[in-house]
Amino acid sequence: MAHAILFGSYQTTKRMLLSNITLPNNNNNYDISHAAIISTAGGIAGQLQHVTSHLSEQYLGISGPRVSSFRHLTWPTLRSTLLAFPMSSIGFVAFEYGKLMMNADESTE
Repeated sequence: MAHAILFGSYQTTKRMLLSNITLPNNNNNYDISHAAIISTAGGIAGQLQHVTSHLSEQYLGISGPRVSSFRHLTWPTLRSTLLAFPMSSIGFVAFEYGKLMMNADESTE
């Protein structure tokens, strides 16, 4: 479930940001703007995955005794949620630009 949240929220956030932001015609600014959008969408997705994982582990009893009601679940700390942003952000930027580089290599052959 957490991976579905991660990739679903990433794609949704990225598409919303790309559709709502007009990018300049300059290619250098486009690359920077595009990277910022990917970074932001990836960071938000990472935070949502972190919260989902934390809550589902408690509900399913993976990290301790099973919690029988959603009311009794404890939320992750703000610090751990904020720290999920940069790692996920970097991961999605690497994924997207790695994918572009692999496709560029295939088109030159």
